[in-house]
Amino acid sequence: MTGSLDADPFGLRSLDVERLRATRGAKWGSRGARYAAWVADMDFPVAPAITHALRRVIDGNEFGYPNWGGPFATSPAAKLFAPRMADRFGWEPNPDRVHDMIDVIQGVRAAVRHLSSPGDGVVLHMPAYHPFIDTIGEMDRRLIPVTRADGADGADGAFDYDDLEQRLASASAFPSSDVPTASMWILCHPHNPLGHVFEREELERIAAIAARFDLTVISDEIHADLTMPGVSHIPFESLGEDVSARTVTVTSTSKAFNLAGLRWAVLHAGSDRMHDALRALPGHYLGAPNVMAVTATVAAWTEGAEWLDAVLAV
Repeated sequence: MTGSLDADPFGLRSLDVERLRATRGAKWGSRGARYAAWVADMDFPVAPAITHALRRVIDGNEFGYPNWGGPFATSPAAKLFAPRMADRFGWEPNPDRVHDMIDVIQGVRAAVRHLSSPGDGVVLHMPAYHPFIDTIGEMDRRLIPVTRADGADGADGAFDYDDLEQRLASASAFPSSDVPTASMWILCHPHNPLGHVFEREELERIAAIAARFDLTVISDEIHADLTMPGVSHIPFESLGEDVSARTVTVTSTSKAFNLAGLRWAVLHAGSDRMHDALRALPGHYLGAPNVMAVTATVAAWTEGAEWLDAVLAV
């Protein structure tokens, strides 16, 4: 964003707490605290391009059946995923491996369901976004935490991968009911809640561990657009074909563009097993994205760059 810091073309510096309290959103409505900082939900007004696109849907009374849904007919938003990843991050995902989802957690749970078994261990950096922990417990999988190195704090990373490898090796060599054998790694990348952005060397270490222990990686990259200037997001699947082949990437416009309530996400199945599992499901088994969500995502990805730059500059 260029120009004076006093400029506020999108109303990002003009928030009214009382107006926020009057909304129906969970962030302000379900807590009585003076300030709502318990969930990663944006208070900024959405990009004007998104508002205008949604108004065109309303004015055109476009609420009939859309011509997408199910595993075979991807939405216009999903069709934008591959070119946007190539343009923004230099990663060229296979467009034929792209699947619409209702939200990221649906994609994570679908991958856990189809690519692991009850009792399996699931690796997860700690602390963690609570729905990931809930997913592991509710689906009868077992948490294998990636702990912080001694003395590590803040968002500087410093996870103890040596300790993790030792525990995974022990579980593989001496399986028992007390030590689960891992089959999967849920990677929140960038990390929520620490804000840690994984650099290439660390991602390569994760990829090497996943290959050594034959782990499928679910890479949640929903915060990829929110890295600060000078920091680059590296899609996990972009590390190479062998890495992509054991990975499922899930993401959405919901965090960066303040669209969580519209419910749309996208899944890229680098993993053959995940792609085949999704294509084998009956049509509409996982639902279908609604017209408003797809419209908003298309507007965000095609016309929202200036607004996003302004958000990152606040």
